Amino acid sequence: MLVTYPRLGHKLRVASPDDPKYRAPQPVWDRVLELGCDTGIWWGTDPREAVQGADVVFTDTWYFTFSHPYRHNLDLLF
Repeated sequence: MLVTYPRLGHKLRVASPDDPKYRAPQPVWDRVLELGCDTGIWWGTDPREAVQGADVVFTDTWYFTFSHPYRHNLDLLF
């Protein structure tokens, strides 16, 4: 997604916890930068901000973990 979507002209907005283990691995991000795909990517920690204006929303398992601090925001999306 990080390389393909921006190259197809799509904007990608990602919300994840503020922890490097939830970010792209360095070799992947290096490739994103090398291809200039980073200009089409917004990365933050607020899921509400990430979905603003979105046509499509993908979620991953971290969002649905009951102990995760964003768990209470699930109802805001649906």
